[in-house]
Amino acid sequence: MNPSEQDRKKKLDVWKGIGLALLLHLLLFLHPPGVVLIGLVQLIYIIPAIIIANVKGRKGIVQGLLIGAGITFLVNAACFGIVLSMLASY
Repeated sequence: MNPSEQDRKKKLDVWKGIGLALLLHLLLFLHPPGVVLIGLVQLIYIIPAIIIANVKGRKGIVQGLLIGAGITFLVNAACFGIVLSMLASY
């Protein structure tokens, strides 16, 4: 496999990891109370997914899972801050 094919495969694996994180987040909607604290609850299913992908040697998927988890955490923190500031203004 030449270097350009390896780069393309790694980029594809990163996108697969982001998609897997999104799919795991969508499964969280089966338990609605968990959606409220998705930034923390995601640790329950993201950490094992990262460990499994790492053991299998899929570094690109690990990176994608970490990117997906980070984006979810940051969006959740921003939304929580907005709601908190709205409640504080009352």
